[in-house]
Amino acid sequence: MWAVAAALVVKGVADYSQGVQTQKLMNAQAKQANQDAKIATANATYEAEQQRELGRRLRSQQITETAASGVTMAGAPTDLLEDTTRGVEMDAQMLQRRGLIESNRYKAAAASYKAQGKAAKTAGTINMFSDLLMAAGGFWSAYGGGATTAGGTLAKPAANLAKTNTFTGATGGYKSVGTSFLFK
Repeated sequence: MWAVAAALVVKGVADYSQGVQTQKLMNAQAKQANQDAKIATANATYEAEQQRELGRRLRSQQITETAASGVTMAGAPTDLLEDTTRGVEMDAQMLQRRGLIESNRYKAAAASYKAQGKAAKTAGTINMFSDLLMAAGGFWSAYGGGATTAGGTLAKPAANLAKTNTFTGATGGYKSVGTSFLFK
């Protein structure tokens, strides 16, 4: 019985350690996911700014070509410039939105990793206490499972449940008289 109880104690400690290690691993993954979210946001901002820069160059090129052709900047050429500016800005905003969506996906993954880590640690702790209680039960059973009586023998706990005990004084022992447990 000693070996089984000792093995349960070791298993309990191992369960707890595994839960803590899993939580550390999940926290590391959550940290990486949060970093990825920041990178996705930064990349989207950069790509949007690059798109806007391309739009500015295209607009300048359109103005230069319009002026070189001798057409005035009224009417259709102005409408074309406005359409170009609007289209470029819409593209830039789309890039930022895509980056925001990707960033939110990483943040959701990070929250999930954190929750999984917390759950693993909780499960490890519960398993540890369960194993320790089973080990304590094994030790309890190995040593008779009860307290000693006035005569020095082990009392059976199930037989003593629902009995009250009082000290008899003159006889030097305990006597069962009601509802409680341990000595008889």
